[in-house]
Amino acid sequence: MWQRILVATDGTDSAHTAVTQAITLAKCSDAQLFAVFVSDPVDFDQDIVEQMVSTGTAELKWLEQEALAKGLSFRGELRSGEPVAEILAMAQTVQADLIVVAPHHHDFFYRLLIQQSVSERLVHQATQSILMVNALPQQSKMTPAPGVDCA
Repeated sequence: MWQRILVATDGTDSAHTAVTQAITLAKCSDAQLFAVFVSDPVDFDQDIVEQMVSTGTAELKWLEQEALAKGLSFRGELRSGEPVAEILAMAQTVQADLIVVAPHHHDFFYRLLIQQSVSERLVHQATQSILMVNALPQQSKMTPAPGVDCA
């Protein structure tokens, strides 16, 4: 099915839901798992950038522990730059065949006046398959096919 899965995370609860799904999918597919946390330093002062880097480092360490506990091959990277560009660059570097993300739901006026969300832009720009995981845990439970052991 999938051989190399990349999950993009930002440390939010919705991203944790996507991470959980990516781990399950990697386990079920016997795939390698990669993760990326992108800090976007544009228009932020140094203290906020340092906080983003600290959050990203902690998030990737947690994700590594979760993946290794499931017996998965794992590699995570903390990147700095424009999120969509960095996620796509990481996907190309690791030759990911699936990118897993959690959408952040912005209202109509935000999308109209500002921009699309990272996940929306990924859908339009990526050449890989994209799995957008519903941010509501009770609605995004992945159930393996009968006879598939993902434990």
